[in-house]
Amino acid sequence: MNRAIVCLLAAGLLLTAGTPAWARDAKGKIKSYDETTQVVEFEDGTQYVITDKVKTTEKIKVGKQVKVTYDEQDGKNMVTALEEEAP
Repeated sequence: MNRAIVCLLAAGLLLTAGTPAWARDAKGKIKSYDETTQVVEFEDGTQYVITDKVKTTEKIKVGKQVKVTYDEQDGKNMVTALEEEAP
């Protein structure tokens, strides 16, 4: 009985250990964009790194209101999608 419980707990830990974090969304106005580092900064100071998953960077303009979808990796907000929002 105890052995079965230990096996179930171990299996549960293995299944959840590899589970990726859910993507998050954030909205804000772009304060700055560094094309070299691919870092976008919102007016609130939050920074996001644009990844290769973002198909176009034409929407990234200072002063634009945008919505980003991102994953946190190694303490950085890695953008996987970017949409322009109505002001």
